Amino acid sequence: MSVTMDLDQVEGKIKELIAGREDYLYERVPDENGYPACANWTVDEHGNRVGSCLVGKFFEAVTGLEIFGDNVQFSGSYGTVSEAQEKAGLVLSTSAARFLSSVQNAQDTGTAWGEAVVKARAYVENGE
Repeated sequence: MSVTMDLDQVEGKIKELIAGREDYLYERVPDENGYPACANWTVDEHGNRVGSCLVGKFFEAVTGLEIFGDNVQFSGSYGTVSEAQEKAGLVLSTSAARFLSSVQNAQDTGTAWGEAVVKARAYVENGE
C-alpha cells in the first residue's frame, strides 16, 4: 500500500511535527558507530524514543516505519528523499519532494526547524 501526498499535506505534517519546537537545532554529531544524527535516538520524558532528524521523523510519522532505535526498518542514513520514498512506499508530488529536500538541507546547515520550513516553502514557490 502506498500513500500519496502533495506539498500542502507534507508541509502540514511537518508543521504538526515541529509544533512547539520551531527553534530546535538539528544535531549533526555521529553516534559511537559513526551513524549520522538522524539515526541517533534519545528517550523523552514519556519513555518514547525520539530522534533529531525532521525528515526522518516525517517518514516515520507518515509511513509508520520505525527509523530510530534498535528495530530500524530502514537506515536513518538513507541519504535522499527519493530513496526514502521508495523504501517507505510513499508517493510525493515533485513540489513536496523538493520541499522535504530543502527542509533537510536547511536543518543540515544549522537552521532551526521553523525557519527551515519557511525557507523550504520559499524555495519551492520562488526558487529562492
